[in-house]
Amino acid sequence: MHDPSILKIRDSDNMKRILITLSQKWPEYLLEILVLIIGIYGAFAVENWKEDKQNQAKELSIIKDIHEEFNQNIKVLAKVKNGHNISYHSALQLKNMFPIKPAETNLDSVSHHLFSTLTNWTFEPVQGRIKWLVNSDNFDLIQNKALQEALISWERTYEDYHEDEQLAYSFNEAILFPYISDHFGFHIHLDDKRIDLAELTTVKFEAMVDNRINYLRNILYNETKELERLEALINKIVLLTRPEDM
Repeated sequence: MHDPSILKIRDSDNMKRILITLSQKWPEYLLEILVLIIGIYGAFAVENWKEDKQNQAKELSIIKDIHEEFNQNIKVLAKVKNGHNISYHSALQLKNMFPIKPAETNLDSVSHHLFSTLTNWTFEPVQGRIKWLVNSDNFDLIQNKALQEALISWERTYEDYHEDEQLAYSFNEAILFPYISDHFGFHIHLDDKRIDLAELTTVKFEAMVDNRINYLRNILYNETKELERLEALINKIVLLTRPEDM
């Protein structure tokens, strides 16, 4: 059997040697620990730097796509707005002729304005990229808060405007166009002897034109200014995504 006193002496000697070694080499051990810590934090820092660079590149790519989409939407909306204006002013020209007297009125002018009044326009924006972005985790990559707010408000702003267009479109397709086609033919040639020009003098014809005017006016000049707000938002998004501002 081992003498317990001898074991205690040995343990004491071992502890002394450990303490002596630590007192002599603690700077070396401390340096090793610091190097290890710095290495770990450095690896994390490099990884975070790489991730930040990747996210920045992805953000720039997304913003570039959004800019291109809305640059195109500016042109499309301008064309549609012009189309609505042409139809609206043609309808007003017809209204100014009321009551129409076929024997005294320029029927070519009536044909022209009636055909123009019937022309349907709807704004169908390019929005594949923005819909994907708003409904994905990538939305958080956008750092510009003003741009984030503009992108979030896009769908509601567009839908508000689109509702007015759809009402006008539905009236045109379901009511006005069938009525005009039945009474004046598809191409509206009022010099066709088969057409009963007396229809131009009816209250119903005038009511149809008045309704078309009201629908078009609601698109272009309504009190809530959906069209103005839509134009302003598109321009804002284009401005906030300009390459020179990135």
